Amino acid sequence: MKLLLTIGAGILLSINTARAQDSLATVRLRRQAFEMSQALLDQDYKTFVVYTYPKVVKMMGGTEKMLQVLRNGKVEMEQKGMRFDSVALEEPGPLLRSGTAYQSLIIEHLIIKVPGGKLYSTSTLIAFSPDAGKTWTFLDVSNKE
Repeated sequence: MKLLLTIGAGILLSINTARAQDSLATVRLRRQAFEMSQALLDQDYKTFVVYTYPKVVKMMGGTEKMLQVLRNGKVEMEQKGMRFDSVALEEPGPLLRSGTAYQSLIIEHLIIKVPGGKLYSTSTLIAFSPDAGKTWTFLDVSNKE
C-alpha cells in the first residue's frame, strides 16, 4: 500500500511540475511576443531581429542584411505616408513539446496608418523555443503577397 501511495504521489508531482513548466513557458512566450511587437512599433529593429526565427534571418543574408531591409522598408512606408500604428496579440495556443523544443501559435493583429485611413492585418505566428520555453523566436506564416 505504501508503494502505491508513493508511486501515486510521484505521478501527481511530475504532472504538477510539467504544468508549472508549461505555465512559465507560456508567460515567457506572451512576454517575448509582446517585446517583439513593441520593437516593431518602436523601430527597434535589432530587438525585432533577435525575436525573428533564425532560419528567416539566415535566408535574409544575416542580421545586418535583415536590418537594412527593415530600415529600407520603413523609409518606403514613410514615403507612401504609411506607418505602423498598433499591434495586439491574442493568447498563445497550447504548447506542443518534443523534448526541450516547444512550439505554439499566436495571432497578431496589426494596424497600419495609411493615407485616408487604416489597414488592418491579422497574422499567425509560429513561436519556437529550443530551450523548454525560456527563449522564443517567431515566424509569420501568413500569406502576404
